[in-house]
Amino acid sequence: MARELVVDRPVAGLYRMRLAKGGPWVPVSIEPYGREFSALVAIVGDDRADLFTTWNWCCGQPIDKQTYEFMIAARDWDMQYDPESPLANPRRSIDINKLPPSF
Repeated sequence: MARELVVDRPVAGLYRMRLAKGGPWVPVSIEPYGREFSALVAIVGDDRADLFTTWNWCCGQPIDKQTYEFMIAARDWDMQYDPESPLANPRRSIDINKLPPSF
């Protein structure tokens, strides 16, 4: 059964969004704040972000836990071993002319 898309009210879950036009996908977690389930917080990558602004950009892009964890691991690897890569700089658009060849 398909999950109903709710755009006017944030829903806890895992999502993805872009921080720049033409930038890489960034993992987003919308989760309960503390022990209260009535309040939600948005975490984009490792940073807290405005819940409603984030929700507007990620509500149509749900992902599963495995994809979320892969995106976090890929970003962490790039930040450590390839700091000029798009995943290490998600606020920049991807310029394919500056990427190394894939072969």
